[in-house]
Amino acid sequence: MNFDPFSAQPKDLQSPQSQVNLSPTATAPIASSVSRDTWRTSREKDYMLMNRIHRVAFFGYADAQPDSQLYKDTFATAQLFAKQGLTIVDGGGPGVMDASTKGAQSVGGETIAVTFYPKDAPGFEGRYVGNIASKEIVTRNYIERMFKLMENADAYIIFNGGTGTISELGTAWVMARLYYGHHKPFILFGSFWRDIVNVFEQNMMMRGNERDVLRIVETPEQALFALQMFDLEMEQMDHKRCAICQQIEDDQKKSSYPGFSTTFESP
Repeated sequence: MNFDPFSAQPKDLQSPQSQVNLSPTATAPIASSVSRDTWRTSREKDYMLMNRIHRVAFFGYADAQPDSQLYKDTFATAQLFAKQGLTIVDGGGPGVMDASTKGAQSVGGETIAVTFYPKDAPGFEGRYVGNIASKEIVTRNYIERMFKLMENADAYIIFNGGTGTISELGTAWVMARLYYGHHKPFILFGSFWRDIVNVFEQNMMMRGNERDVLRIVETPEQALFALQMFDLEMEQMDHKRCAICQQIEDDQKKSSYPGFSTTFESP
């Protein structure tokens, strides 16, 4: 299979009719229940099951209004993901965060809000009372909130936004590079991201595998297709050549030596 690393569209995809429909325009009917166990048994013959990606965090502009295209795209994407049994994670604020919660909940989907209540950050939008998720995780500050969002998702989708969104993009990207092979991939929603990524490519010191951890999409259907492709790629990854696996194996060997400990005790 030959992939354009910056697109959700495969250059060539040959799939027998008997296999799962991987068309980027394919949509799924609304399920009567989004319970993952129920979804597995009832949809197994018709849809690609995502074995590694179960939770997706949404990032983007906190000031997006309900009548904006950005809010509508976010709502539709979260709705489509939730139909497939995915849990939607966001920062519990307004705008893109609110749209992702409401989109998932419109089809009975599970949602998680990772929040903090600022006392000394007047520029932060804070918790939005209208964004009522299934579960709330309260953090102490902005940095902890961002990393807790990363921790509680298996993949990320990043919409248009401001400097907060830039920080989330940078964090997602560097974490994917550092832990490549066991990384969490991300999707960039919107054609404008191509220009931004091209600027990075032309002017920054980019490494090879940094191109493999993202896809750029323009529709909710392409976003779902990108997740399916990420899940498939991660499932097929050769961990015999994985540097992280090798390091873990080496640490385990060292820990079996007499007198060697991987933990440190206070004097």
